[in-house]
Amino acid sequence: MSTAHTALDWHNHYAAGHDFRPLSDAEKNLLTERLGLPDGDTARARALEVACGTGELARFLAAAGYRVDAVDWAESAVERASAAPSKAITYRRLDITGGDLASLAPDDGGYRLITMRRALAHLPDRTRTVSALAALLSENGTLCVITPHADRHPAGLRGICLDDAEIGLLVDGWQHAERIEIGESTVLLLTAPRPDPVAYSEKRTPKPAAMAGVAVVVTNDRREVLLGWNPSQGVWELPAGKVEPGEAFEATAVRELGEETGLHASPEAVLLLGTLCDVTHGLTRITEIARLTEYTGDPTVREPELIGRWEWHTPTSLCRLPQPLFTASAQALNLAWPGLLPDVPAAHHTPRPTGNAGP
Repeated sequence: MSTAHTALDWHNHYAAGHDFRPLSDAEKNLLTERLGLPDGDTARARALEVACGTGELARFLAAAGYRVDAVDWAESAVERASAAPSKAITYRRLDITGGDLASLAPDDGGYRLITMRRALAHLPDRTRTVSALAALLSENGTLCVITPHADRHPAGLRGICLDDAEIGLLVDGWQHAERIEIGESTVLLLTAPRPDPVAYSEKRTPKPAAMAGVAVVVTNDRREVLLGWNPSQGVWELPAGKVEPGEAFEATAVRELGEETGLHASPEAVLLLGTLCDVTHGLTRITEIARLTEYTGDPTVREPELIGRWEWHTPTSLCRLPQPLFTASAQALNLAWPGLLPDVPAAHHTPRPTGNAGP
């Protein structure tokens, strides 16, 4: 609805003499019974009619005693509505999906009533728009939404309707919500927007799609690199492991190194060389490469179910390993020593600005 093309469609619709579905007697009765002003109320409470069309509902509200601001995004609709002037109604052209709704706020307080009839289903950003309208209400103001219901219309007209799921989203942010069914439409009377701060929630358990870990390239004072033999997988590999939620890569490197080898290091001693991204078994694999030369202790087998032994290897000897080298470890080693290993499966590398590829 926020596109200029759609706005032009509505402009042409009204310019051709077409109109909107007139208010039904049931709608008029409901509006009078539930939203009419109390007898003796001479303050002419403010109302806002959104997507006013040629002004039928705006005129109805003015006759009920409201002082009405009426807006529509179709220029021809505003022109036709303004052709029947009323001191109680101010018409204005405004695209509420892209315009500044805060500019509608009355100087003398919020609106007692905001109405939106048969228009909400046309909006692309319904939640945002309704939230912006809620901010224009007075303390006890009401947002009245009248919408065709999807269950009472053929499939070809579902685009102008809301279903129960959409209605549920609409009423979720209000302390008081009343739903009234009138013929083929649903009427919502919403008051007191909930002032709760935004909350955060996870979705249900996702399907495995990606995994993130840190591979640690550890060298001793002879510039040899530490590799572990994984007997169950039949590969040599670097100390490595998954990143825990909220954990910095440097912390992951130090933690995994200690858990797997018994070597101790500080996160400040870790140099991050960059991030590798590739695909394995249909999963996106993200591997951060950590370089470490300062540590204490001697490597020991701490998790025998994963690593049978740890060994120091010279970088040049890696090309002659009699057993396979884990692909992610090979990629990491080629990042530490570019070109060291031939024909390593490709991985996209995002370098760290402070990275140092030297041993």
